[in-house]
Amino acid sequence: MATPSSEARVIAAPLRVAHIAAEHSQLAHTGGLGEVVTGLSQAQSAAGHQVTCVLPGYRELLARLDGDSRGAVIVGMPWGGVRFERIEAVRDGVRIIALSEPGWFDRGGLYGDANGAFGDNPVRFVAFSRAAAQLVAGADVRADVVHLHDWHAGLVAPLLEEVCPRPARVMTIHNIAHTGAFARAAFDTCGLPPATLHSDGVLHWDRINPLKAGLQYADRITTVSPTYARELLTDEGGRDLAGLLRHRQQDLVGILNGLAIEEPRGQRQRTALCDRAELSPPDGPLFAVVSRLAEQKGIDLFIEAVPPALEQGAAAVVLGTGDAHLTAALNRLQERFPGRVRFWNHFDPRLARDIFAGADVVCVPSRFEPCGLTQLHAMYHGALPLVRRTGGLADTVVDVGDDGWGFCFDEASASAMAHALERACRLYGTKRWEAAQTAAMAKPVGWAEPADAYVDLYRAIVNEPSAA
Repeated sequence: MATPSSEARVIAAPLRVAHIAAEHSQLAHTGGLGEVVTGLSQAQSAAGHQVTCVLPGYRELLARLDGDSRGAVIVGMPWGGVRFERIEAVRDGVRIIALSEPGWFDRGGLYGDANGAFGDNPVRFVAFSRAAAQLVAGADVRADVVHLHDWHAGLVAPLLEEVCPRPARVMTIHNIAHTGAFARAAFDTCGLPPATLHSDGVLHWDRINPLKAGLQYADRITTVSPTYARELLTDEGGRDLAGLLRHRQQDLVGILNGLAIEEPRGQRQRTALCDRAELSPPDGPLFAVVSRLAEQKGIDLFIEAVPPALEQGAAAVVLGTGDAHLTAALNRLQERFPGRVRFWNHFDPRLARDIFAGADVVCVPSRFEPCGLTQLHAMYHGALPLVRRTGGLADTVVDVGDDGWGFCFDEASASAMAHALERACRLYGTKRWEAAQTAAMAKPVGWAEPADAYVDLYRAIVNEPSAA
């Protein structure tokens, strides 16, 4: 057992942390996963830790990375060795290692294209996980902690099982709806220890499940908000992994995401946003949605709920891409309310920022939302969030009726959302509105506190005798 003085030295020492993920917001990403990996790794580096991010070498990532080749990682597959070129660079104090194999990752999309998801996604990310596991266990990286993000990296956890001494393993669930499961017959391609091929290992309903593998073999499991952590323990929230999560609930913790704030907030830009959207500045609130267009995000609730507010003098802007039927419905809404609704059917990060700075209310009516970053962006720029109380939305937004800075509703229905929109219309322009804006902008939304919480978690594992 360590003496008190040696234990204190271990706790105080900077850690070597390796994040393994499929996205990075500055290089290649499709949503919040990339923002989280980028912000968390940068915050940990700024705090003095030695941080590495291991990422797939997508075409767009390599074009933006401007890195140097540092040799290769060879992965043995049933048909022979596969060579991943190792491309490295440093971004904001974080060592970035991209593992490039053109046959799998030199494509026009991360997970799919206009024809849908790539059919070989399982083998792509199995091979990436094997290369990443070899890398972080090697003498060059020598990670104290390997932090795995979502299913794409889940198989790294069992792949490290036989490494001695192995790094501590943390698995983060960003969205349990996606598990990456594939046929058991492909086990031989995974390079996993044979002892993992059972129901208490990587198998789940007789399929290999990368997310489940990460949950099974991680030292700790995290997710992106305290409320979502509790929801995951229910059959509805945890889906078919709820039983495993209940079994491991002592190792499960919810830590709220933050924002990687790359620019200071400017002045409110309501008039400029209306001009860009070709809308007359409304007498009522300017509502906004910045979102992937999907049922999970409650976009259908917004479409059904917003017309009464528009008829009473409000306006709305929507930015996003996604399901065809929601795209069509938003186009019809725009046609029904000319000069009151503007729908941009694409995604532009700069326009998203301008919407947060110009809208009065940003709507996030998700049916479920592990954490959500949209409401945090809104608060940072002075827009009030209007949210359904679920997951991280419940943890980050307090209703104005409780002296908070947003508008909350509980039932996933258009009528409940319409009531919240109507409350926003009544309050708009009052002193209470101004107080809510001030409160929203005062809330800390950066990565400093969450990054510290993760480091505390890492230290707790590293100092356990079993991880030594």
